[in-house]
Amino acid sequence: MSLCFGCFEENEQDVCPLCGYYNKTILSPLLLSHGTILRKQYRIGKVLGKSGGFGTTYLGYHEILQIKVAIKEYLPSGLVCRNSDGLTIIVNHPQEMENFQNGISQFLNEARLLVKFNHPNIVRVIDFFEENGTAYLVMDYCQGVNLAEYMEQQGGILSEQAVMNFIMPVLEGLQELHKRGVLHRDIKPQNIYVTVDGRPILLDFGSAKQILGEHSRSLTLMATPGFAAYEQYQLQGKQGPWTDIYSCAATIYYMLSGMRPADATERMTQDFSLFPRELENKISPAMRNAIVKGMALLPEDRIQSVQELEQLLLNQTIKLQRNVENTQVIPKDAVHLSLGNDLLDIPENVKGVVKPFHKQTMSFIIALLIMISAATGGGYWYYQQSINPGNQLAKRGISFTEEALFNAIKINDMDAVKLFFAGGMNPNHIKKDTGETPMMIAITAGQLPMVNFLITSGADLNVLDSQGQTLIDLALKQGNTAILKVIMDQSGIGPNTEDDQGRTLLEKAVDLGNITNVKFLIEQGADVNVRNEEDKTLLDHVLESGNQQMVSILKNAGAKRNVNQGARANLLNKVNVTVGKTINFEVDLLGDGIGQQCTITPGSFFSHTTVTISQEGKQLTSFNILGSGDREWYLAYLRQDNVPELVYFNINGSAINDFKIVGRTDKNTLGVLYDFRDNLKKLSGEAKLSINGKQLIVHTRKEKAIVEWNGTWFHNNIFKIND
Repeated sequence: MSLCFGCFEENEQDVCPLCGYYNKTILSPLLLSHGTILRKQYRIGKVLGKSGGFGTTYLGYHEILQIKVAIKEYLPSGLVCRNSDGLTIIVNHPQEMENFQNGISQFLNEARLLVKFNHPNIVRVIDFFEENGTAYLVMDYCQGVNLAEYMEQQGGILSEQAVMNFIMPVLEGLQELHKRGVLHRDIKPQNIYVTVDGRPILLDFGSAKQILGEHSRSLTLMATPGFAAYEQYQLQGKQGPWTDIYSCAATIYYMLSGMRPADATERMTQDFSLFPRELENKISPAMRNAIVKGMALLPEDRIQSVQELEQLLLNQTIKLQRNVENTQVIPKDAVHLSLGNDLLDIPENVKGVVKPFHKQTMSFIIALLIMISAATGGGYWYYQQSINPGNQLAKRGISFTEEALFNAIKINDMDAVKLFFAGGMNPNHIKKDTGETPMMIAITAGQLPMVNFLITSGADLNVLDSQGQTLIDLALKQGNTAILKVIMDQSGIGPNTEDDQGRTLLEKAVDLGNITNVKFLIEQGADVNVRNEEDKTLLDHVLESGNQQMVSILKNAGAKRNVNQGARANLLNKVNVTVGKTINFEVDLLGDGIGQQCTITPGSFFSHTTVTISQEGKQLTSFNILGSGDREWYLAYLRQDNVPELVYFNINGSAINDFKIVGRTDKNTLGVLYDFRDNLKKLSGEAKLSINGKQLIVHTRKEKAIVEWNGTWFHNNIFKIND
């Protein structure tokens, strides 16, 4: 199977018709060549983005899981070159070796940090390793562009609502980092990836650091002008979550204005107006306030946490305020109760009325009631703002709707889906307009983690879609073998399990033309010689379709044709003959499932009629017959195996003209096993041919001849006279 190095889809051409990539592109000798295999499982494709700096990212293909991945190679172009083997990295100068090794350590540190996270807005690392004298990091591959490229496509600037839609998910991912004590330290438009479905993902954690304790003063100098906080320019600068907040606010500024903000060092030494007048006039006060406080030069003046930045962007406050309108007021004519030290005293002449409370006790009761009211209202407010799943989704710019749920499933946003389920939706929710369930969407989108999550959440695996397709059918169409295996295992379906129409998974995969699934199912033990209701094998079916790649795969797996379709034991099975300049038909007399081609060339006289039997261009036998050869060919099972013989029975008038049996003389050879003309005695009179078990019987009015196999040859001249 040939794959395009630009998209890893099936392709046999120099220019891929699917993605347009030229597969003979000449790459820099510093880069890995197309098709290079890493760690015995990752195939290298085209370069993603721009190569250079400290690393190069390639499109990769996981040969075992058969999925696309992104593979980042530590490749500091100024320090190293590639050896003549096209693989090994060599440091240009010995004095740079220490720097190179330190770089590898930092590169692997990035991997160790990222492998801990599974968040829809943080790039997911699935593997990392050292090889070829350098290090590699394997990540999920998502189609899309970085934020800067996306903005160019959108005209250079984004609306405030669009900015909110992008930055809120990024902040959710950043908050996850900060919870685990990790700073990104290089948030900028180039390090925010926008997938084709609009999901922002934080990339490039090469500058990230694990913080020990509350903060660290020993972080290395790392700064991107315009987006780096002032403390990042200082070797002993106090860095913390507020450092990433500065970069986020600067990125928001960039999205709204299309301009890089003034550098922090310049702002510190010169009087800069942060906002151009045209920008100041078009953004809301809440957005302006968030940017100003997020880009404060001194860390102590800046927003300190992601939560604070989110609240400013949403124009929220964390202060609990009592709702005065809902506070109950004690009526003036209410009976006063005393909770003093005296026993309850009820005067005899005032039954039902009790002694008044002391004033200070009344004040205490009123205060207590107010506190209870505030606590109740405040608790509800806290639930609405901090716990309510709908509000949690709203903070990320996601509405609590059916459409949003299915979109979250499609993009593998696990946290959002959990919130939807917590809010009342469930893993078996049926989409109103299409009848789809979450599991159907996850399978179709190829989201293995979501499939596993939905299974553990109680998803029904026996549902059918609007077209009557099962989850197995959808998995076969999608082509992700890992998902197919999960659904098979969880549903108790094996590779040879038949559906209601009697079709196996392999038959379905062959019909879909999915090479990946076919290979996978064969590895799982699928029967490659299963036959359909027409008695055709898979190989017969694929040969008719003309899919030569599928033919090759099935043949390599031992698939055979059923050339003798419809032929049965105890019957004379008439052979269909194609008549033309030559007479042709196909049979399988060797039982190898390949088939032999019979060609009959009529001569000018009967004796010149020649029969040639060949296989794949190689002649196996040739003989002459009497008659034109355009009829009276039969297949008959005359031996104790499941391989038939070819019988020719020709009558001229009332007498037998020719009668031959052709079959296997050895494992791979054919020949004439019986020739009636070699017999001394001829049958006379009108003759008919029939079969009884393994015997051929020729009947005339007065005679009959029995021809049968004796273990070595067919009996000749065995005749019995009719009484």
